[in-house]
Amino acid sequence: MIMKTFYSALILLIMLVGTFTNGPALETYLHPVTANVELEKIEARGENSVVVWVSFTKERQCTFIGLAWYYVDPVKKHHTRITHVFLDDVDLEPESRPVGKQVAGPWLIRIPKKDSDNIVAYTKHKCHPFWDTITKFYP
Repeated sequence: MIMKTFYSALILLIMLVGTFTNGPALETYLHPVTANVELEKIEARGENSVVVWVSFTKERQCTFIGLAWYYVDPVKKHHTRITHVFLDDVDLEPESRPVGKQVAGPWLIRIPKKDSDNIVAYTKHKCHPFWDTITKFYP
């Protein structure tokens, strides 16, 4: 009886560790918060910035935490964080959007237009109390 209880507890522990270790990656893969992202318009703003407008589908009702853009070096594949500004919400925190088709922008991204093909973006949302959900937003 003691061994059966021990094995049950061990299996439960392994399942819990597995859930919290692999849960965020599985959730991102199986249930992304955003999908179908398109750069609708991109304009150069000076030599070192672009302004973009995007469309996307919000798949789940989660609370928006943040958006991060990265430049990916085409040779080294190294990611470098890029600053951005939500121009339509300069003085405000961006709000969570409802589920469905969305259009957003203008967003100022500090990268030359010639390098804009080498960018990726990730969103962070709070969907439940266990962990933050990170979704590859673009491309």
